[in-house]
Amino acid sequence: MRRFNPFTRMDEIPIHPPFLVRDVDPRRVVERHRERMAAQGITIKVPKQERPLNGMAVVGLAFDQQEALLDALVGEYAVRHWSDVLPELRAAHPALGRAFDAFEGDDTVVAADVRRMVPEILQNLNPLEDERARALEFLYRAWQLRQQVVVERRPMSLIPVITGDTQGDTPSFTPVVKRMDDTTWRMGWPGDPAPVSPREFEGEDIREVMRAVWTTYSEWYNKDQEWWHSQMRDRAEKIPDHMFIPVWARRLREDNQLTFGPQDEIVVENVSHGQLFRVIQPGGVQVLVRTSASSVVRLAIAAGNGSGPLYPPPPTMAEVEAAYLAQITKRGEHADMVADRATPEHLAPLRGVEPAGAPHHVGVGRLHPP
Repeated sequence: MRRFNPFTRMDEIPIHPPFLVRDVDPRRVVERHRERMAAQGITIKVPKQERPLNGMAVVGLAFDQQEALLDALVGEYAVRHWSDVLPELRAAHPALGRAFDAFEGDDTVVAADVRRMVPEILQNLNPLEDERARALEFLYRAWQLRQQVVVERRPMSLIPVITGDTQGDTPSFTPVVKRMDDTTWRMGWPGDPAPVSPREFEGEDIREVMRAVWTTYSEWYNKDQEWWHSQMRDRAEKIPDHMFIPVWARRLREDNQLTFGPQDEIVVENVSHGQLFRVIQPGGVQVLVRTSASSVVRLAIAAGNGSGPLYPPPPTMAEVEAAYLAQITKRGEHADMVADRATPEHLAPLRGVEPAGAPHHVGVGRLHPP
């Protein structure tokens, strides 16, 4: 299925932020996140088991990445993240003296010289096995990001580096931010369908501007998601119940994917434990839905293709018997029953608990009907 491109309205190529987190050990990532939340008065219990620990580490890693990205944009990444290895790196690569000056915030260094010198050195190193080589690679990444976004004023993608590939799309606005002048930044792009886009942000403090941008991005994204859910919920209520819905729901839980329509116009993917699903619509636009397998099947049927409901391929008799036997004995149906008994909040966008003033991660949808 063709994937949606959120940057089609742009006449420039956006910069995609690089991964910048130095320490990715899951337990240390979770401990940093626990301390981060504790500073906001929020207590997090660190799990002992690896599986929930790793899940929490993804959340912590996303915050680590955004903090590192901010440090890179303001020119403080080298000092804040690699100060302990900078003297060693300078001694090991004396020819890169001016490049290290640039990494540490000296804007008088000619960018073309840095872009010529550092890649020549990196191509003979192995960052996967050598910590000093990895440090040099990350320092260059951070400097390059600041040079492109802050100095050269190229647009930067707002899609998160961590989990961004599993989040929904933003068909109503272009997920980019661009520095327009010394104090003005613009989020979105001219020609976006959303009437609120593009929007300008004023400020000399890049950290404050970017936090405002991320907060606004979160708000637009969630309003989009809520609009899609409300539209599909209204349509789903008008569709008669179907005896195969429990069967298709079981197939979705077992196969982790279900297609709708003769040409697979809609695809539903089981993202997390039969409770979080990705719905890929005609045209490739995807949204996230936290609900039960049965409910997301109803929503996908209702989404249709503009000319009526679409259905998955009919099940075999064996699938029907297995699904209904499982439902009668309540095996494999607990998540569905719990979600279906829940309030309408089970259709709300996926939201995480975030510290006050922290960069935001967001869901997806539309700000207004197409």
